[in-house]
Amino acid sequence: MSAPTGARELFGFDADLVACPYPTFAAMREHAPVAWFDELEGFAVTNYDLIVEVLRRPDIFSSRSATGPAAERKLMTVMAELAAEDPEIAGLAMQLMTDASAAVLLQADPPEHPRQRALVNRAFSPGSIRRIEPEIDALAHRLIDAFVDRGRVELISEFAIPLPMTVIAKAVGVPLERMDDFVGWSKTLVAGVGARELGKEDVASLLRTRAAVAEYLLSLVAERTARPEDDLVSVLLQAEIDGERLTPAEVVSMLVQFLLAGNHTTAMLVATAMLRLTDDPHLAGRLRADDELVAPFIEEVLRTQPPVNGTYRVADVDSELGGVHIPKGSALWLVYAAGNRDPGHFPQPDEFECPQRSQEPHLALGFGAHFCLGASLARAEGQIAIRGLLARCDAIRLGIDSAELTYDPSYMLHGLQSLPLVFRAR
Repeated sequence: MSAPTGARELFGFDADLVACPYPTFAAMREHAPVAWFDELEGFAVTNYDLIVEVLRRPDIFSSRSATGPAAERKLMTVMAELAAEDPEIAGLAMQLMTDASAAVLLQADPPEHPRQRALVNRAFSPGSIRRIEPEIDALAHRLIDAFVDRGRVELISEFAIPLPMTVIAKAVGVPLERMDDFVGWSKTLVAGVGARELGKEDVASLLRTRAAVAEYLLSLVAERTARPEDDLVSVLLQAEIDGERLTPAEVVSMLVQFLLAGNHTTAMLVATAMLRLTDDPHLAGRLRADDELVAPFIEEVLRTQPPVNGTYRVADVDSELGGVHIPKGSALWLVYAAGNRDPGHFPQPDEFECPQRSQEPHLALGFGAHFCLGASLARAEGQIAIRGLLARCDAIRLGIDSAELTYDPSYMLHGLQSLPLVFRAR
């Protein structure tokens, strides 16, 4: 059976399809909702119900593969070549593989995953996030202060990235003077997720960056172990259930996820939301006039253009999904962005409506046991960002032709590389 139109081009990083993969995902879902792709070295699952079925069965489908076998094999090949040439890189590669063997949160399965979630849930509960919303709002307005009189902004670097990065860095206890380091580290570490094949220089940079992040966070964990403070690191180190605590290695791995992965996706959410509003000034006016619409607006952005197109699972036993045999060891790419536009769950799924037409949960933040730990924080930051920008900026429009917009070259992530805006200060 031939692949549906656009699928192989998307996996080959065709720029137009990376920018708008949704017709391709629809073709994949209609063609075969569970289908093997050589480019993925695994199956793509594009039907809402089948994605949920996999997410509900951690006993069958493991979370241990973060980026899929094709990307992991390519990374290992390049690392092996580098290690043969450079003893320093060989040591860094060995350390990365050692760290990766200790699964944490996103890559953890039962019983480790529920134990870890139970220990950290309180720090990210809706109540905890509500208590810091005034602080997030104040930060958003400080960032806007820096560019509002100028009448133009590159939104991602000047607002969408600094907002979530500063919030979590402060919660962790990272000093503000190290913010530029974390922004740079984040860009390097997420660049390879679902992206083009990485060259030797890319992999060497990835390894050195991962080592620098781990070294810094290990020193921070050691400081908080000796002298606890009122921050997230201390909370994680002191959290205890039935006498069990997180290990320092688990804490460091969690901090990497909190500081880097979650911040990138929130920044992409904010940028995508603002691009939507430049396309629809009438909708921007509705949100200004009715503050209650901002929350459902963010949810509809998440449904129609999630920052993460999908995530991976691995079959631990021979199984069947949607009538398709899944051999043990097979990788499955669960395409959230396809499930979010499944007409069986969302009537007229490609239409953007605010407020939402359906209360059915979208999949942008996951489902079940692995539902995004930082969902409440991401939603709060997204809503506060849009409210602040609309309150301070009027007549917002693109500062370049829309054809000049570029997206990260990734089939797994969906995010603008820059978003120049011009506006009139309110």
